[in-house]
Amino acid sequence: MFGKTFVRIFCAWMILIILTGCAPKPVKVEPIASPTQTEPLSTPVVTEVPSEAAATSAPVENSFVASKAEDVVGLWNSCCDHGNTLFFKYNPDGTIQIAQPNGLDAIKNTKNGVVNKFWFDGTVFHIQDINDPTSPCADMEGTYKLTVTQLDGQNSELKFEVINEPCKDRKLLLSKITHWVSS
Repeated sequence: MFGKTFVRIFCAWMILIILTGCAPKPVKVEPIASPTQTEPLSTPVVTEVPSEAAATSAPVENSFVASKAEDVVGLWNSCCDHGNTLFFKYNPDGTIQIAQPNGLDAIKNTKNGVVNKFWFDGTVFHIQDINDPTSPCADMEGTYKLTVTQLDGQNSELKFEVINEPCKDRKLLLSKITHWVSS
């Protein structure tokens, strides 16, 4: 019993020694002289160090109404009903190729799958089906206002607003926001 009591007292004493040895030393504070009227007050210089968050700024978004083929040329995609993705390749010659993902390679470097032609009259986007006389939209021309959204100068989205569209299937297809894939 004496041994357990001795060990407890010894441990408590060691802890007390350690704690008092670890106490912070008193710091002597020198009083600051107050300025006199003859001494001008100086303005502190604040140097701002940019944080990582400030170094990486938010992307700059820009939207405009398309007015020429160059505004939309490239590969875009859109999600349709039932989750099917369609790819649209807008070509500089005013043709549009459409493919599902399994046919994407066929339209990337060829003219396969050309189904529409498009052109602009000012800021009015015109679209018409071609190469398929059996299409329900074969002789129908649709007109849209086409808004292009860019992030940091890179195409991001196409949004079609109907002006006149007699083809309900194409109107449904173009009512989805189309996203940029590549040039």
